[in-house]
Amino acid sequence: MAISKGRIMLVRVRRSDIDFLVEFPPKTTRITHAAFQRELSSLLGCPVDMASLHGLNDRVRQRVTQEAIPL
Repeated sequence: MAISKGRIMLVRVRRSDIDFLVEFPPKTTRITHAAFQRELSSLLGCPVDMASLHGLNDRVRQRVTQEAIPL
């Protein structure tokens, strides 16, 4: 699944899952978001958590953006 003009950053890798910070293009549906998460989890062979910057509170957003690694 291609997400054109979006951005994905690795936030954290744990034994239980991998966290990603994702910026989807405008007007991306929740169905597309869920399908992308499912496909990414399948490709990596482990559970994947995804969040967007807009969905994080200010304190968490600051920490996450400092730790995130652009992919």
